[in-house]
Amino acid sequence: MTFEEYLKVWLKTKIKTATGLELSAVNDSGYKIDEELKKDENGNRLFCLVHGGETTKSNIPNFDLNTEPFLVSLIFFEGLKSEVLTALQAVSKENNAVLNTATIGTDTVRFKAIFDNPTVSGNTFDMRRNNSSAKALLIQWSVTVSHSTNGLITPHVFSLIVDSTTYAINYVARCERASSLTTDTYQAQGSSVQSVSKMAHINTVVLTIYKVVSDSFQTAILDKELNFDNVLFNATSVKLVIDGNTPGAVNILEWSVSDTHENNTAAYSLTLKR
Repeated sequence: MTFEEYLKVWLKTKIKTATGLELSAVNDSGYKIDEELKKDENGNRLFCLVHGGETTKSNIPNFDLNTEPFLVSLIFFEGLKSEVLTALQAVSKENNAVLNTATIGTDTVRFKAIFDNPTVSGNTFDMRRNNSSAKALLIQWSVTVSHSTNGLITPHVFSLIVDSTTYAINYVARCERASSLTTDTYQAQGSSVQSVSKMAHINTVVLTIYKVVSDSFQTAILDKELNFDNVLFNATSVKLVIDGNTPGAVNILEWSVSDTHENNTAAYSLTLKR
């Protein structure tokens, strides 16, 4: 099985579960739809065609990172329009940008799917229903999937412990981590080469966090810090937890918080140092 074959089954399963309707997958073509309609006495059937697109691959040797577009076409009778659209939007909301793992042969494939809004294509058309006909619709739905067997596309997960309260840091759009060394450079007497004395080791985490309407960390920490409440300054302990490693939480000695608003998007920049 290829990843494309796996993803087609994955999508069809999500659609069938969300709609609760009988789904006929017609092998990426409209052939035999007419024959399937003869069996559909109640009209509660979706015809689903999933087409894989041209895959964009990495230009780095032996680094497997792929971006692959899929087009989902759904054909069904007009009376199911609202039900189907609601179900597809629920699939998008639940699965958009979520990291998934698939086992294909001996490979473990990590993938994320980005869902566009499903759109009704054109007008209704007549489609056979038993011995008569009824109005039908075509909905098309674009899904772009990034997948890799060896690329580390799993994001780090962060939380901050302020005194005794742990706050999950959600909606992270960008993460930068750095380790740097502070040194003192001097010229020893009689030496033609400068000497370096190690002074301090600094670790820094910089997070870009999208602002949302309701989030406990943003409300209780970031907003208050920016509104001169000094919640971090007044805390007796601030610790950063990375990827759920609470026993290994890192004491934070310095921090800065800023926020920006541009082009209808607002974001915080949070810098944490040890």
